[in-house]
Amino acid sequence: MKAKEVTIQLGAISLKAYQMPNGEHKLSIESVCSSISKPRNSMLQISRGKSAHAERLAEMLDGAETVFIENSTARIKTIPLEGAAFFWDYWGSKNNAAAKALQIACTAEAIARRIDAAVSVKKTESEYNSEFEERRQFWEREYKAAIVQWTDCFETEVLTVELNPSFSPKEKKEEFAAMKREFEKGLEARRADYEPMIALYG
Repeated sequence: MKAKEVTIQLGAISLKAYQMPNGEHKLSIESVCSSISKPRNSMLQISRGKSAHAERLAEMLDGAETVFIENSTARIKTIPLEGAAFFWDYWGSKNNAAAKALQIACTAEAIARRIDAAVSVKKTESEYNSEFEERRQFWEREYKAAIVQWTDCFETEVLTVELNPSFSPKEKKEEFAAMKREFEKGLEARRADYEPMIALYG
């Protein structure tokens, strides 16, 4: 028996998924790695390391299957969904934005679907996709608002120093340089906060 291949979308990220004859779901190892811009051998390298994820990933890879695809001669190396989750969790802990975004999206959608099922609410895939788009717009607005707020604070502080007669020109120059460094650090911090969601929903 051959597996059924489908391509699923999580925001801007595509994944190759497989329905096995026994009903089990698997993902392409190459797809799991490329979804967060990592080479195909990245999973193997982690499994040979000393991280907390290494042993479990090694077990997953030992049980990885090469599946045959319906209506194709292709053979794809796959891994169970849990293996993908361990892989993304490893890179999420390393501040990989796309990995964090995938973790957030998978968790949020899985819980939402279970809640809908528990309260007997039936939604189409189109409706779930619309909710996904609403979340994208929300994070986009939040990110822009955070940047505007931080920029406004910086400009206010600059003006305060500029109009302060107790500062000499040299002191003002030094203060502006220090403020600019703080401003850039603040921008970077806000990018780090929102980049995972931007990577997913962008």
